[in-house]
Amino acid sequence: MEFLVGLLSHREDLVRWRAVEALGIAAAVRAGDDAEHVRERLRRLVWSMNHESGNLVWLAPDAAGEILVGVPALASEYSRLITSFINLEPFVDGVHRAVARIARVDPDCVAFLAPYLEHALSRPEPMIRAHAALALGHVDPARRGVIEERLSRDEARLEVYDRSSGSIVETTVGRIVLSR
Repeated sequence: MEFLVGLLSHREDLVRWRAVEALGIAAAVRAGDDAEHVRERLRRLVWSMNHESGNLVWLAPDAAGEILVGVPALASEYSRLITSFINLEPFVDGVHRAVARIARVDPDCVAFLAPYLEHALSRPEPMIRAHAALALGHVDPARRGVIEERLSRDEARLEVYDRSSGSIVETTVGRIVLSR
């Protein structure tokens, strides 16, 4: 896992995103034998989001979120800590992406953010709108129709990592909202 964490700071976007994805897979495998090692990795990622660490890792919230997707049993333990950075630059986008990922596997862990996510649907940043919509749709499935109605025609463009193709793709907020 240490090697993959090092790749989070690679100069190429695709390498960084594949490292994020691989960390979730590696954590799922490692947790079977040594859940404490995975916890330590999560603590280190959170520390790397602290300005005092001297080593900010911009994709740390994404990596931590992906680890929680791989090891959902740790989501209740770490999701509040990760989400505490939701309005702290340079982690705003990453925390929103992480919240959307966590909401897929354990919506209860991020349900406390529902009022914030509702407000974030109107933010000017496409990345935040799209991932707030995804998260809120999992936290409150009864709201999916309203969210889709509100944002499905949002043509604001953004680049995201597409796990199914393993590539970075350009898409729109509307397409992301409809993809769930």
